[in-house]
Amino acid sequence: MSRLDLYDVTFEWSDDSETSYSYRADNFHEALAEAMEDDDAMSPADQNAELLTVRIHNNSAACRQED
Repeated sequence: MSRLDLYDVTFEWSDDSETSYSYRADNFHEALAEAMEDDDAMSPADQNAELLTVRIHNNSAACRQED
């Protein structure tokens, strides 16, 4: 059984809002796919806002470097 990493996925929207959630996944591709299927993550404050930027941060990698 592989250990899943913890990824923070943040979406920045054209209405200056942000949605950010954490997901456990094997890699950032899977974390992004999971986030894009998440209704809460894909819901900006203004429903007409356009997606501008996606940021993905692997928290597990940072923790392993500190050990």
